[in-house]
Amino acid sequence: MTREQPSELLDEVRKLRETGEALIERVEDVAASIRYMTNNLLDEEYHPEMAAGIRQLARQVGELVSLSPTFSSHEALTPFAKQVDEFSERCCDSVNGQVGAVDHPVKQAGASRSDAEKNASEEEERRLGLHAGEVTGDVEADDSAEAIGVSANGVTMPTAAEPSNTRSEQNGGACQHFLWPDEGLEPHGDELVVVENSDGDVAIYTADGEHLATESDRASAVRSAELRRIGQRHGPVDAKRHEESQTDRTLPNGSKEADSAAEKPAVAESQEFQAEGMDSFASHHRPYTLDDLQSFQERLENQQITADELKTEFRRLLDSRNAIIETLVQGNNAKQLKAKAIRCGSCNAGRQTKAENAAAIFHSMTVWLNLHRSVRFSPFDGETYEDALAKMVDEITEDDLQDFFRQNSDRQAAHEKALENPENLTEFSTFVRELGEGQLTDEQHLRRDRLYADMSRQTRVERKSNSVGQFQSDQLDGLEFSVKEGFHDKRQCKLWIVQLSTRVDRATYGELNAKAHQLGGRYSSFKKNDAGFQFFTEEAAEKFVGLKEGDADRSEELEDRRIRKITGAGQRFSAMADRLTEQAEATLAADDIKLKNTHRRAKQAASARAGAREALATAKTLRSLASQLKEGETPYLDGIRYATQIETLRSILRRARWAHIKHVMDSEYSELSNYQQNVKQDELENRSSDASDIRYAEYPKPYLYRGHLERAFAQLASTKGVKQITAKMQKLVGRCPKGQEHVEFNSDHDIKLLEDFLGRAKASGYNCYWFEHCLEDHKRLRAANIHDGHELRAALAELLPHLTPAEGDDPVTQAIDELRGKELPGFYPTPRPIILQMLDLADIQGDDRVLEPSAGMGDILDAIRQRHPDVDLKAIERNHTLADVLAAKGYSELTTFGDFLEHQCPCDKIVMNPPFDRQGADIDHVRHAYELLSVGGRLVSVMCKGPFFRSDTKSREFREWLNGLDHDVEELPEGAFQGIDAFRQTGVQTCLVTIDKA
Repeated sequence: MTREQPSELLDEVRKLRETGEALIERVEDVAASIRYMTNNLLDEEYHPEMAAGIRQLARQVGELVSLSPTFSSHEALTPFAKQVDEFSERCCDSVNGQVGAVDHPVKQAGASRSDAEKNASEEEERRLGLHAGEVTGDVEADDSAEAIGVSANGVTMPTAAEPSNTRSEQNGGACQHFLWPDEGLEPHGDELVVVENSDGDVAIYTADGEHLATESDRASAVRSAELRRIGQRHGPVDAKRHEESQTDRTLPNGSKEADSAAEKPAVAESQEFQAEGMDSFASHHRPYTLDDLQSFQERLENQQITADELKTEFRRLLDSRNAIIETLVQGNNAKQLKAKAIRCGSCNAGRQTKAENAAAIFHSMTVWLNLHRSVRFSPFDGETYEDALAKMVDEITEDDLQDFFRQNSDRQAAHEKALENPENLTEFSTFVRELGEGQLTDEQHLRRDRLYADMSRQTRVERKSNSVGQFQSDQLDGLEFSVKEGFHDKRQCKLWIVQLSTRVDRATYGELNAKAHQLGGRYSSFKKNDAGFQFFTEEAAEKFVGLKEGDADRSEELEDRRIRKITGAGQRFSAMADRLTEQAEATLAADDIKLKNTHRRAKQAASARAGAREALATAKTLRSLASQLKEGETPYLDGIRYATQIETLRSILRRARWAHIKHVMDSEYSELSNYQQNVKQDELENRSSDASDIRYAEYPKPYLYRGHLERAFAQLASTKGVKQITAKMQKLVGRCPKGQEHVEFNSDHDIKLLEDFLGRAKASGYNCYWFEHCLEDHKRLRAANIHDGHELRAALAELLPHLTPAEGDDPVTQAIDELRGKELPGFYPTPRPIILQMLDLADIQGDDRVLEPSAGMGDILDAIRQRHPDVDLKAIERNHTLADVLAAKGYSELTTFGDFLEHQCPCDKIVMNPPFDRQGADIDHVRHAYELLSVGGRLVSVMCKGPFFRSDTKSREFREWLNGLDHDVEELPEGAFQGIDAFRQTGVQTCLVTIDKA
């Protein structure tokens, strides 16, 4: 070897290091499975070749596991890298003629051996590939497990190309080193050393120098060492059981199996598995696990499996039955195993033992490997489930597998489609199961409700018989029926009357009358000569007579009855709408002449207006619904007959709207401050009900307060005729939690019990107001053919377009009503007649600048805008309380809030009603307004009469000032600020003052 070779060797070693580090992680899991299979699962009586191959493979795995980072630790390098580095150092030393000795406890113990033994040992090392010169030529830079041919301590590591049980025959008791020297030794991942002395004795040591056994022959030494190792790790019982399992056994062909697998010949199967590699061999012969099943299912879904592989997988599963069950029992507590069994579809998991639940899990695993998903077998013929299942799996062909793949692809496509756009109940069930009901859009939620509603309605239709059964009474055998024609005076139409030849008893009459009702007839004795069972069609009368001979079909009668009910409901709704409209319009007309000068009167008037507008909205809804009922375009509202049912649906929709608001507040705005939450809630409350609210609607179930029920029980428990039903109700209430204040009746059975209790209690004279009240909504919906939440939401969605929201008072009226009753000093709005008179005096032109210095509620501004919409108009108001009214009227931009006496903007016309309740306030406003007038301008103002006759200085000066101007004073009628036109009344005598500025 030259001095350039060590660097080449180090390059090879680095490649080995990279290969080893990547391989170790995978090897450990496989090795654990091989150990388990070697010790517990392999039955050598039936699989001797398999056992030999696995043991050879185990030796290879054990050598690699010994290099794992979990086997020993090092701070800088992994054990594998460290050992490779040590090996490279020995190779470098060999170049200088200094071959490093193998540092091993057993070797140190035999340091006094002869030179011949040493030479033989060196020769053995060269033969095994340990000499540096040989390693350079033998080790290849290959990124595979076969490239690793040596370990750092000098022990040969068997490869796929070199059998692991290769030995050299030594003379003179040379020491041989093996990781697992014999096939019979239990693999634990520890390094073992076999020493053969010159006397022929064989000694086995651990890597740490611990002596395990010494026997005269190798097979006995191996067995003794194995038993000791098993006893140290698992106890004497397992060691004894292992010893018994290693005794001679008779093979199926009648021959004896050798004690040690090392003495068995190398068979073709073991070599075949060895050539395939560790992963292939371990995956085919280790015990089946749930992870294997999951991996198989993934390959099956990806269409990466053949029929033969499926059968092999199934046989592995069956062969691993006991191991799987034992693993499940030992690796899970009872609660965990029960949960797994439930997930696997076991209905009795809660009542089964751990072993039974484990068996149920294994049973489900076998079903998952069966493409047909079901098994037919005859237990009475001695056939078992496993036999039938194995037979079905063995009969699977490639065509069957391809059919399964196609079906699986179709199922997968259907599954993906269900998650993207569900359209039928099956798809909706898949969507809700996978993603949850909350992920449905409003449209999808409504579509789902309609599908469920259609299904439940169809079920009720199918339960309802379309035929009338034959008469059953024996009294009708000799009875004769006759049909005569009559006339209905009220309806002004013909009648067909079925009369009997003789009288019948009460029971027979009841049967006749019930069947007559089913065919659309009834018994009447209003006219003595025409007494009998009356029908509106001759066909119905003939069917009734034919019931003596057999059943009669009543499909036509049912359809006629349905159309008759819908038509009657439409006519009833139209008539009701007309009546509501007439009453509402009369109420609104009367509002115009009502006196609303106080807060209380204003509230009463507002309430009356709201009721009238609600009636108008209901009338519009009834008309719209009536037209749709007549056309048959309301499939989910076809049972609506009365306006109270519509009102019940509207109240449910309002509750759903509040539930929607609460859900939005809790889910989206819970992190906001209280103020921000209130703002958001106000925004949500100001909107009308829409389709997004419908999904939050819930079917109203009756409920009663426990106190009401307990008082009823105390009184009715001893009342004759109610005792039994009261006891049943007490038992029902007793099942509710004691702390619960009210009792809900959710199931149909409980609701029927409540109705029965209500009827009997009412008949006994008990006051049943609360009982009747709690059942009102439920009874109305049932009468409207709405029986559950799905039908309810479908009906609400159908009703929503017909609902007309009631109009409220306009914002101006609302703002004005808020002012009624408030104390506002000097605030006396100008009545409409006086405003019109003031505008006549002002003579406003199109280009004038007009000022209203005391805007108040904007009444004068309204009149100016109405007469002169294009004029330049300004307003001033001191009281901010009036800002809402002015804003509602649209005067926010042209109004300035402040003191008019400080205003200095010139103008051409001033029209005002200044405060005149304070002495002299109107004088100050008039004189300041005059100062603002431009030359040629005019001022028109309301003033009280006081300044024109009072003797105080301010009044005298005002009269003197006014007399020097071009002015005119016009007295207003007495009580001008009183009466219905006055918003706030006062008895002060007033006048109009007009001043022109020259």
